[in-house]
Amino acid sequence: MAVKVEIPGYLQQYADNSEKVDVEGKTVKECLLNLGGKYPAMMPELFYNNGEVSVIILHDTVPVSDDSLNRPVKDGDNLVLFPII
Repeated sequence: MAVKVEIPGYLQQYADNSEKVDVEGKTVKECLLNLGGKYPAMMPELFYNNGEVSVIILHDTVPVSDDSLNRPVKDGDNLVLFPII
């Protein structure tokens, strides 16, 4: 199932300068892990050492918290990443 992920400018360098990429996954977290697997240099930018997510995530305009990372996604959904400031 393909999910589109919008990559913020500061992370695009890790994703072949792409603004959007397609990833596979059944949950928001699985999509992030697969994004990091596709672009390993991005992984430390997505997750802290303790495994918590280090970016703000919107799933089809709905904010995703650490408690809702297991929210299911479906084909065609969009994830948008933002830096935590």
